[in-house]
Amino acid sequence: MSPSLHLRHDEQCHADGIRRRRASGSELLAVLLLAVASSCEASPEVIRGEDRDVFAPRLRASLPLGDAGDDDPLELELEVANYAGDFTQTLEPFEFIQLDDLRIDGPGEVEAEFVLTTASLGLHQRIDTESRFSLGWAAGLEVSRLDIEVSSGALTESDLRHALGPRVAVELAFELREELEVFARHGVFLGSPDTYLTVLDLGAAWRALPSLGLIAGWHFTYLEESDDSDERSRIELRSSGPFVTLALSLPRRRHAGPP
Repeated sequence: MSPSLHLRHDEQCHADGIRRRRASGSELLAVLLLAVASSCEASPEVIRGEDRDVFAPRLRASLPLGDAGDDDPLELELEVANYAGDFTQTLEPFEFIQLDDLRIDGPGEVEAEFVLTTASLGLHQRIDTESRFSLGWAAGLEVSRLDIEVSSGALTESDLRHALGPRVAVELAFELREELEVFARHGVFLGSPDTYLTVLDLGAAWRALPSLGLIAGWHFTYLEESDDSDERSRIELRSSGPFVTLALSLPRRRHAGPP
């Protein structure tokens, strides 16, 4: 092969190499631009976590309605509860969460702390059966307050969300002694805006005095909150742990006898 042919062959190979490098560079740039565009258009990830060691203190006050002689007395019941926990959430590449003005992009870990406070007011009734078992129900209104804080490195943001709506609950109890019973109670809260809260309690109730009782056991709680704007992350929290309730009750009104 002549020197001129060798030269043209080398120039051709060099030009092909340049075109291949340009093509690969263009493909890489296209992939990066596509990833950025998709992350800009994507919805934020759900802030999701679980804490299995949440202690829940509660206070319950009951006002009996009707006379002391009623077989299945009706009560006006007020209960306040508090749940505080934390969890760690892992974000994959191109995933992000959004709270107000703060956006945290993955990959990485996000630390979250939350405090959930609820207050409910409604009617409660216990229906006795022929055995030691008894059934109960409760219905009323509840208000919830969720304070959540997320952080990743030097980035920190908090969000406060409120909800108001109906709450219902059912319960099953078994009397061990006159002043002691074990029970299971399941409550559901449907709040506005877009809040769903369910609490399952398994425990025991001890009536130390006619107007004072102590309730303790284990709770399983699930909270889901959505955002209508789709600009902030939805929240899904699971928690479980011990709870203690101080129960106060006013004495029932005595039935008035004949004059």
